[in-house]
Amino acid sequence: MEITKIEVFIRNEKKYIKFVFSGRLEPHDAENAIIQWKDIFSKNSGTKYIVIWDCIRMQGYDHEARKKWQTALSELEKQIDFIWIITHSTMFKMGAQVMALLTNINLKVVETEDQIIF
Repeated sequence: MEITKIEVFIRNEKKYIKFVFSGRLEPHDAENAIIQWKDIFSKNSGTKYIVIWDCIRMQGYDHEARKKWQTALSELEKQIDFIWIITHSTMFKMGAQVMALLTNINLKVVETEDQIIF
């Protein structure tokens, strides 16, 4: 899989980090994205981010990749203000609900980026 883009931006005085996924998330893809994610957060220690995961073109994920992603999420939780997940997938929507139960992070699933409240 390819993470086509990791973008950091500011809107309405809030910091955002957006991941755009495409295809199937494999463990090495997760590792590469997590390295970049941790690097961005470490350069802005103490800053809270709103995270956007654009999964519209994502077709699935490997079990090990999911575990790596969940571990990173736990490690970075203190710098995450909110997570928006963009998807049409019922499977991803259910996974998001489980993730919400396992963390202290507020998240919301939407079907288009236009539904995100900036």
